Amino acid sequence: MPSRSLLAAITALLLTACGGATGPTAPVVEGDGTTTDPAGSWVLVQALPEIDVPGDARVTMDVVADGDAWQVGGTSACNAYGGRVSTDGGTWSAEGFGQTDMGCDEPRMAAERAYLDALAEVAAWARPSADELVLTGPDVELRFDALPPVPTADLTATIWVLDGLMTGTGPEATTASPAAAADDATLRLESDGTVEASTGCRTFSGEWIETGDEVLFTTFGQRDDSPNVADDGTTTCSPDVVEQENHVLSALGDGFRAEVDGLQLTLISRDGLGLTYRAADG
Repeated sequence: MPSRSLLAAITALLLTACGGATGPTAPVVEGDGTTTDPAGSWVLVQALPEIDVPGDARVTMDVVADGDAWQVGGTSACNAYGGRVSTDGGTWSAEGFGQTDMGCDEPRMAAERAYLDALAEVAAWARPSADELVLTGPDVELRFDALPPVPTADLTATIWVLDGLMTGTGPEATTASPAAAADDATLRLESDGTVEASTGCRTFSGEWIETGDEVLFTTFGQRDDSPNVADDGTTTCSPDVVEQENHVLSALGDGFRAEVDGLQLTLISRDGLGLTYRAADG
C-alpha cells in the first residue's frame, strides 16, 4: 500500500495543480519562439530510448509553480509520482521524488520503470512551443504534448444517467447494459467542486478537482441517507446490482477522462474501465 505521507504529498500536489485552470499555463514567449517556463499539464508522446506504453495506459506530468521552483507529478503508466524540480535557465534538477506502490500488469510496470529511470536522468528542459515540453539528459529524451482541458462547462450542472458499462478500450472494448434490477445510476458534478452519484444500489457524495485532462475525486463516500444499506452496513442489493456498483466505483475512483458529445457523456478510467451516460433531460 502507498505510504500515508506520500499519498498526502501527491494529493496536495494535485490540489495545487488544479487551481481552477486546466491545460498548460500560458507561457511567456520569447522572440525566438521559445518559452520561459515548463508549467502545464502534459502527456508523454515519444521517448528515447523508446518506452513501450500500453495502449490502455498513459504517462502524464503536471508542472506547477512553487515559489522559485516547481512541483512536478502525474501518472507513470501505473502509479502516481511526484517531487520538486529546480530550474535555472534550461537546467532541470529534481529532488524528493516518490511514488505510490500499486501493482499493475507487467507491461505497465515495465513502462513505468523505463519512464522513471529516464526521468531520473533528465538534466535540461526546453519548450519549443506552448504545446510542447522536451526533457533531456545525457542519453535520454522525453517529449510531451499539452493535455486538452476538462470539458467543465459541458460536464457540470447536468444529471447524467448511466446507460452503459464499458470494459477495455479500442476495438476490443465491450459495453454492457445496466443491471435490470438496478435503480437509475446517476452522476452530477457541480462547478463548486462537489459531486453526487448513485450506482443503482447506493448513493455517494464528495468533492472533485481537475488535474491535467482528468477529473479526480478527492473525497467520495456513501451518503448517510443512502438506500439499500442494512443495519450492519452491508448492501441489500442483488448480486448483479452489486457487480454494477463495483464497476461504477472502480471507474470513478482513481481519476477519469470525460468526453461530452451533445447529450452523451463517456468516462474512461486510468485502468481502462468506462461508463457511458445520457443527460437526464435527453
